[in-house]
Amino acid sequence: MSNTSRVPRKLAPGFHFQPTKQELILQYLQKKVKGLPLPPLNTIIECDLYDKEERWRNVFEQDRSSKIRYFFTKLEKKTGKSSRCNRETGYGVWKGQKHSRVYDKKRFIGKDGLFTYKAKKGTQGNNDNWVMHEHSLGDSLLGNDYVVCRVENKNEEGIVLAKHNPHRELRNIDNAGIHDTNPAIPAAVTLEVQSNNIQFTEIE
Repeated sequence: MSNTSRVPRKLAPGFHFQPTKQELILQYLQKKVKGLPLPPLNTIIECDLYDKEERWRNVFEQDRSSKIRYFFTKLEKKTGKSSRCNRETGYGVWKGQKHSRVYDKKRFIGKDGLFTYKAKKGTQGNNDNWVMHEHSLGDSLLGNDYVVCRVENKNEEGIVLAKHNPHRELRNIDNAGIHDTNPAIPAAVTLEVQSNNIQFTEIE
């Protein structure tokens, strides 16, 4: 995964990035896999959600404006011929809860897997409460290892840093193998919101 990184782009105050499952699969993941340009005004970043240092936590720590973040990540098989993927991180494991099929106008387009984070013994994070929805492509593109994930921080007291050393500092996000996937946005992009079929919620 690329080490090129940029701080994730923020939307204008009052707007939230809230794509549906169908939009995440068709407008973002499918285009990512095919190498097509992604829609503007997205806040999806590319990050390995299964790396040993759990660098994805840095994204939540450095910008606490939202408890929900979206990531592109690449899955790794446990063995070359295995259909099972590695779900362990440096300090815990993403445990699968259930999977459901996603349809668009009765057409099967992908799957939605629900995962919860469980910290390993001996690490800080016993009260860690993270939930992830992993969206994968349908049968026609199953050979690709990319997925798009919606990760939600449900910790009531902010970010819990699951780590052995309580004095270890967060890594700088610019060196964390995390990068923004959002293309340059023109000044008049707000006029294009409806044409991109993306749901934005304005806070009153």
